[in-house]
Amino acid sequence: LRCTQHKDLAVREEAMSAELAPAPAVVSVVGAVDGEELGTVLPFERLCFDLSSHLQIAHDSLERAAMRDASIELHTLTELRREAMSVAVNMKSPAAEVLLDELKLLSRRHTGRVTVVDVTLPHEGRDGKVLAKLSARSGVHVVMCTGCSAREVAAIAHMDDHEQREAQVE
Repeated sequence: LRCTQHKDLAVREEAMSAELAPAPAVVSVVGAVDGEELGTVLPFERLCFDLSSHLQIAHDSLERAAMRDASIELHTLTELRREAMSVAVNMKSPAAEVLLDELKLLSRRHTGRVTVVDVTLPHEGRDGKVLAKLSARSGVHVVMCTGCSAREVAAIAHMDDHEQREAQVE
């Protein structure tokens, strides 16, 4: 009984010390960031992207087909949001200067402690160099995700061992 109590006490002490331990560092596009400095975290964002290959052209009406090239304006905003994948302007990120202005505004709103997690994949137009410049110039921490899409995972799953090795070399 005494041995069990001693183990329980050790487990509780370990749990308490883990709660007090400093947050680990996170690797951003410009280097490690102490976990305490992350501030407000936006966990699923796309900064630099080009999803134009996913554009869904509407064929069921002339009005919806005309929306494809529509610009974002107050009177069209509701329709553009409703048909987000049918509007070309929604499928590409804005210019780097526009992104920089948005990140600076975000930084001011959160007193400089903001982290954006960019989930854009390589084949979707992710550009690590641009993300690093935006982070350095805006003061916003940017964490660039790694990984691949479900389509890529499915393609890899159907490859034989030789094809997988060749894909890794490329």
